[in-house]
Amino acid sequence: MEEFNHKYAHKLIWVPWQRPGFELAMMIREAVKRVPAVTASFLAGTGYLPGVTTQRECYVNTITIIDQLGQFVSDHLEHRGAKLFGGSGAPVLENHLALAQDVFPLIRAAYQPSSG
Repeated sequence: MEEFNHKYAHKLIWVPWQRPGFELAMMIREAVKRVPAVTASFLAGTGYLPGVTTQRECYVNTITIIDQLGQFVSDHLEHRGAKLFGGSGAPVLENHLALAQDVFPLIRAAYQPSSG
């Protein structure tokens, strides 16, 4: 988050997952106190809170940050030669299409509701 904030001049904060309610509100309040003029807050497993006051600012802020996050990920992939989400865990079989054509009808038949 720090690298992204520095590169794009944002003040995004991350709040760990917490059930909705008073404790989450207190966690957000403390995080915002530590980072004055927050651009936006990301709540783990919950979502995104734009740090703005109007609908227009919310829209522009959200679209801008999403676009910049996409660019940030793309830049990291280029510079590190990494694959998005780690790439595949196993090589693709050469006969994967023929195998799928053989297996899928069996799976479909196994999950058909019984007519009795």
